[in-house]
Amino acid sequence: MDGMTLYAMVQELRPLIGARVDKVQQPNAETLLLTFRRTKLLCNIHNEHGRIHLTSSVYENPEVAPSFCMLLRKHLTNARLSGIYSVGLDRIVVLTFDARNEFFDDVKLKLIIELMGKHGNAFLINEDGKILDCMRHFGLDDSAIRLCVPNANYVDPPTQQKLNPFTTDMSAVLPCDLSATFFGISRQLARLLPQDAQRLQELFLSLSMGIISPSMYSFGVEPFLFDGGKPYSSLSEAMDAFYRERDAKLSMQRASTSLRAIVDRAHNHCANRLQDAFAAMQNEDQIQLNRMYGELLTSNLHLIKKGDCLALVDDYYQSPPCKIEIPLDVGLSPKENAARYFRKYRKAKSACQYAKKQLETFKAELEYLEAVQQSILTCTTTDELKEIALELQQAGYQKKPQGRQPKVSPTRPMQFLSRSGALIEVGKNNKQNDELTRSAQADELWFHAKDMPASHVILHSTSPSDEDIFDAAFLAATYSKAQCSNQVPVDYTKRRNVKKPGGAPLGFVIYTEQRTLFVTPDIEKAKEMLK
Repeated sequence: MDGMTLYAMVQELRPLIGARVDKVQQPNAETLLLTFRRTKLLCNIHNEHGRIHLTSSVYENPEVAPSFCMLLRKHLTNARLSGIYSVGLDRIVVLTFDARNEFFDDVKLKLIIELMGKHGNAFLINEDGKILDCMRHFGLDDSAIRLCVPNANYVDPPTQQKLNPFTTDMSAVLPCDLSATFFGISRQLARLLPQDAQRLQELFLSLSMGIISPSMYSFGVEPFLFDGGKPYSSLSEAMDAFYRERDAKLSMQRASTSLRAIVDRAHNHCANRLQDAFAAMQNEDQIQLNRMYGELLTSNLHLIKKGDCLALVDDYYQSPPCKIEIPLDVGLSPKENAARYFRKYRKAKSACQYAKKQLETFKAELEYLEAVQQSILTCTTTDELKEIALELQQAGYQKKPQGRQPKVSPTRPMQFLSRSGALIEVGKNNKQNDELTRSAQADELWFHAKDMPASHVILHSTSPSDEDIFDAAFLAATYSKAQCSNQVPVDYTKRRNVKKPGGAPLGFVIYTEQRTLFVTPDIEKAKEMLK
């Protein structure tokens, strides 16, 4: 959000002046939500996605509110917004409030939002210019440009030596690098603006008068409409649309960090064990060689002396027999050397037999963990992540927390409509997959991407058309590990042909009488099919 867009946004937010703060929330470390008359003002200081605008999106709050949020609730709840302004064309917004302290004395407070990349911050300032608290604390030992801690004096951030586009004669400086020359113009906006003095003067004059054309582009939102922009009725609406999906993804990434670490660690451990098992099975020739060396040494003990480093003996396994050299341990007797080779033979043989027995177990565990990894990527709510966490606890991959566990609300699979209106359900984790498959009718079709971690898909129709079948297969491929591939094979069969073996982990099934379709996934097209 550049200075131009922020300047326009402040004009759009002025109708909030006079409203009281009903609620203060802090969904994550960089986001504040202030509710005025059921209108939510979002302030985000993220390094890349920093912005301020009205929002209709719903954000999940942590069980325990951060300390900065608690402080804002103490000081700003029921406070009246008395003013809002930007500092020139810098990315700084100041919200002033008329509030009351604990002694019911009238006080004036400022909430300063700085959208300055890695130095972005939010400050609550009292009448004396003291910082009551801030979202990010920076001491002098943090290579900070200023002190950002409670009780310190608030200091304005350093400004750049640039020109004000509202007061500059454009004809005197053009052509030039607009972003490097003027305040408030990002590099993205600079690429859209014309190098025409009169046209630029008209655009900036309209912006200074509050006349804008909010538009969304592939890179962000701007107050001007150019080729390639999608017009919106307000900047807040455009901002909300642009960041809604990005915020959801970022929120899920944060919420799933610990789960992904647990599953990735278990996956790597299992992959190493599988690799060791394959290595043990590849040593068949060496195993037999150790046995042969032991037998040849035993039959030639009378020819070997203690201290020899090599034994030259007849290899009677060859026809005709030929001489063979066997390495010896000079510290052992001939008999002990033979016993050493027999021990190596027995140990390697036992390891090979164990590896063969465990190979399928390791493969099944690896497939299960890959399915969990895919499920984490598919989740869209924290309740779905909690279901996965509970599953990992039951499987022994995660320790069960002490004390009484909070109840996890049941979650539902995603629902889509085919082109003919048939209902298609897609599981987002192993628990949903199991429940979805178990509850489907026997003659309904079940879909799954072939030989890879993927969601279970049920087409709720006993007489589906070819289009319905293709749409369900398309969703099965899209919500699989191969969602970025082309021509993904998808198996489908009647639900009656899908069985869950006894003792199998969540999400694991076997199926028969399947047919296969090849489809190309497209996540954006799949979203258009959501019910």
